[in-house]
Amino acid sequence: MRNLTIIEEALKYVKIITGKKIDIHQVPLDDKLAYELISKGNTIGVFQLESSGMKHLAKELAPTKISDISAMVALYRPGQMDLIPAFLEGKNQRQKN
Repeated sequence: MRNLTIIEEALKYVKIITGKKIDIHQVPLDDKLAYELISKGNTIGVFQLESSGMKHLAKELAPTKISDISAMVALYRPGQMDLIPAFLEGKNQRQKN
């Protein structure tokens, strides 16, 4: 709930400062710059992506689409973490083909 409050406050400040109203439901999911920042581990303040382990995983995976980020979050759990190397290998194989 705290993160939702932060988002709401941020949207309010953007409106006050810029006069622009941002609809979070219209934020593009294919923003290359956002994926580049995540791939560099620049995830401070990004819910579920800001731990040192997730930053490391983001650098290794270099996500290029929202499903990569969903997989990161799903795999970075006790029990599933053992599957991370296989997932990384699979993604690397897809990129080569």
